[in-house]
Amino acid sequence: MEGLTPTSALNLIPPNPENASTFIPTQPIDPPPPPPSTTAINATITTTLKPTDRTGSPPRKKIRRAIDDAKRRALRRYRAEHPRASQKELQQWFTDKFYHTISQLTISEILFTKYTHLDNDTRKDFKLKGQRTSKADYPDLEAALFKWQ
Repeated sequence: MEGLTPTSALNLIPPNPENASTFIPTQPIDPPPPPPSTTAINATITTTLKPTDRTGSPPRKKIRRAIDDAKRRALRRYRAEHPRASQKELQQWFTDKFYHTISQLTISEILFTKYTHLDNDTRKDFKLKGQRTSKADYPDLEAALFKWQ
């Protein structure tokens, strides 16, 4: 058996008749390749998958929700009760209370003088929802249409 390498010697080993379940390879077995690193896997995933492939559905479009005057008035009243609250704290309060995230720019606009009429408004909250805040361009036409309904 001189001159045989260990892999070629495997081809010469006869099967064991006593134990039929024993597997003796007749061909040389290559060791399995080492597993790829996790960074290589992550790089492969991010380069091959499209945004729609990750979740199985297209990315969600951000839905814009209007802020009605009742929420604006609540924010202005909270600010009057807590004058030292920062806009970041007001933003967190608004999100916790109404489950609606708004930007600091929106908070600044709500606290501006444009909405000071809400401070003295005595209407109920349900009356402040979904109403126009601007005046009509043609008030006579609007009044006639309102009567006609």
